[in-house]
Amino acid sequence: MEAQSPVILAVTPGAMNYVGRAYIQAIAEVAAKENDIPMALHLDHHETLETIEESLKLGTKSVMIDGLHSTFEENIKLTKRVVEISLIL
Repeated sequence: MEAQSPVILAVTPGAMNYVGRAYIQAIAEVAAKENDIPMALHLDHHETLETIEESLKLGTKSVMIDGLHSTFEENIKLTKRVVEISLIL
């Protein structure tokens, strides 16, 4: 990587389900190490607390929870819970 610019690798739920969370996390870690650049894996539009928690435990650094199918109040609760979990992991 010539520019040595930091990279954010955004991954959708479909990609995670197809390839596997641990595998995608490992790809990001190996790519960062081999290219000596800062790299973060970002969960883009993930909808369930369980899958987000699993990825955070694997080392994911960035999360976008998608509460589109929830009420406003449920969305706030879900977002707060994701923040709580991310702070303890």
